[in-house]
Order: sequence, then C-alpha cells, then structure tokens
Amino acid sequence: MTILEGLIAGGVFVVGIVGILNALIFAAGQNANALKAVRASAIAAQIRSSLVNIGYEQLVTAPNLLAQACSTDAEVLALAGGLETIGADATEGREAACVIDLDAIDVPAEGYTVVQPGYSEEDRRTFRRILVVFQHPRTATTDYSVGVVVSWRAAGFQKTLNEFVFIPDPDSNDTGIEV
Repeated sequence: MTILEGLIAGGVFVVGIVGILNALIFAAGQNANALKAVRASAIAAQIRSSLVNIGYEQLVTAPNLLAQACSTDAEVLALAGGLETIGADATEGREAACVIDLDAIDVPAEGYTVVQPGYSEEDRRTFRRILVVFQHPRTATTDYSVGVVVSWRAAGFQKTLNEFVFIPDPDSNDTGIEV
C-alpha cells in the first residue's frame, strides 16, 4: 500500500466516522422530541382527567375554570392550533370557542380548584397549556366540550398535542347526575 492509498483510506474512514456521529446526534434529537411528545401527552391526559374529576358545577361557577375570561392575546390564540374557531357559526349565532390560557390562571387561589396541582416549574418552562372551551354544537344545552392543547417548541417549530373532553350539564342529561 502506498502513502496515497493510505491517505485516501484514512479520508474515507474519517468521512464514515463523521456520518456516524451526525446520525447519533440526529437520533438523540429525535429521542428528545419523542420524550417531549410523551410528556405533553401525559400532561394533557392529567388535565382532561382533572376536568372530569372537578365536575361540572365547579367548572362553570365563578371563580373557577370555565368562568374565566376568554383570552384575546394573539400569542395565546395562536397556541390553540386552529381550535379557536370551533363552534363558530354565524347563521346559528354561535360565537367562536373561548380560549383560556391555563398557565396564566392555574395557580392556587381562594375558591379556585387547581387543575394540575403537581405541575413542575421545568414543565412550565417547556410546555404551554391552553384550554379551548365551546358549547357542544349539537345540543341546545349548556354542555361543554373542552379541547386541551399542550404545545412546545421543537427544532424551531411549534408542536401541539390535542385531547378533548365532553363535560355535560347534569341538569340536561335527564338524570341530574354528574357523569
């Protein structure tokens, strides 16, 4: 083997090693994104479950969650991922959904039931929690559908995860029982 052949072989080897290292870095980034998606899913499931456990009466009476003022902040509306238009129907006189910034209001206060009591500071820095509340379009009652939107930044893009929960009015389900 000549020196030239050795240098060429060394160059090919270095290119291969660089390719492997780039693949490892890319894979590590994908794993980090997947872990964030799994964590966002867990957060959304906790919120959805908590809304059901809190119950209709506490959710709709002030100063609790669904009685909060709807956000008009453009940044918060953008985080709703397009869900802010659900339920809007000008022909039937229904307004667009109410978007609530859960991160802004979900803090302990007198008379307010915290939706996610164990929400960590690290999660607060990584994720944004938004609720999109709208009256159920097929009923003339005060039943609510709530979209839970958890969003985070990944690779320069806004990622969102949506889960939904139906919160029926116990007075309209003919049983008077909260489900």
